[in-house]
Amino acid sequence: ADLVATLIIFGFAGGPKFDTPAEIMRELIKSKLDAAVTPFLTEWIYPASRALMSAVIQYGPMVTLCLATLFLRYAWWVHGVWEENFGRKRVCRSQHSSPSNKNPPDVKSFEENKKQILEAAAKHPENFCTCELLDPLAKNMTKGKKERARQAAREKASRMGSFKAQNPNGEVIDGLLPSGKAVELDMDHVYVTYAEFLWAYCFIGPNAYVLWLCGTFSLWLRVKLQKIGLLSPKPYDPAEVVGRLCLEGTLAVHYYARTDSDSELGDIAGFFFHDFPYIDNNDMARTCHLFAVDIDLKTKKMKKAKMDDNIITASEALTLLWFNTITGNHVKLHALANWGVNNGPDMKWHNPFLHKNSTVTVMYNFFGFTKFVDYIQTWKNWGLMGFQLS
Repeated sequence: ADLVATLIIFGFAGGPKFDTPAEIMRELIKSKLDAAVTPFLTEWIYPASRALMSAVIQYGPMVTLCLATLFLRYAWWVHGVWEENFGRKRVCRSQHSSPSNKNPPDVKSFEENKKQILEAAAKHPENFCTCELLDPLAKNMTKGKKERARQAAREKASRMGSFKAQNPNGEVIDGLLPSGKAVELDMDHVYVTYAEFLWAYCFIGPNAYVLWLCGTFSLWLRVKLQKIGLLSPKPYDPAEVVGRLCLEGTLAVHYYARTDSDSELGDIAGFFFHDFPYIDNNDMARTCHLFAVDIDLKTKKMKKAKMDDNIITASEALTLLWFNTITGNHVKLHALANWGVNNGPDMKWHNPFLHKNSTVTVMYNFFGFTKFVDYIQTWKNWGLMGFQLS
């Protein structure tokens, strides 16, 4: 009927002539769409647009003033935080008083760590005298040529200076720092300007805070649901998790020995931690002489674990290793990153990408070190932590 009506209207009423039925259908569809869309535009879109423009004209200046006032208040508060932690308290890495002005401290050699492990094991002979994995360490494993080769490689690969980089044109920017080595690592000490600090508090801090807050709330909710029996922990094998932590994470640097191929124990790898820090059941910071973990390399699971005079379970070993991973080990990586940043004023123009990444690194170290106390207080207030860790 629509097609016939269209033919009559356009064919006999002096309308435009169409050569094919397809052209008739296109014109019919167009007319149908116009008939459907036009009322929607005139009844909803146009009035809404006029109302929006009227509101913008009427309230826009007031809203803009309010937002500007809030931002200025926020910027003033951020300035107070910066003044408290950075203003006249930190220096650039090019200054001699900066902890990262020199080369990073040396990593302890294998021989030094081996000696400390054997000394710690000797203090607890009842638990470690039969440890087969300590035998290779007790042997004379000093290889002069290999040790000298490693030392030569370190000297050859020693950095030419933290302030040497290339600008986008490929030109080398030379800003060598003094020779020598720092005494210890320092996680939070690099200076940033107030403008960089404010930028981080606008584009890094809020996002990171929301993620942390959501994670904390999720943990709190899981604890509550578990207490009332509506949620149960996901099943897991602690021995398997311990194996993954030791073999696939940063704890792999504590691997020191492996059983012989004909050993009755099987293919076992030994991970040793001397002077191992932990928190005891009375919320006190302690240090054990030696913490040893044996991993079966075929199953990639924990075989056994010893801590001074005690033999501990896989669940206890998991707690100790995870705490060490997120505290001691993780902090070392953040601290060492300060020796790779270059946020000097000249770098902002020579290589903006490197400068921005350096600023982000410095700010995350600040959030994770100086501001960590605030996170702990929140966990304590929410009932997620029963003691004050400082």
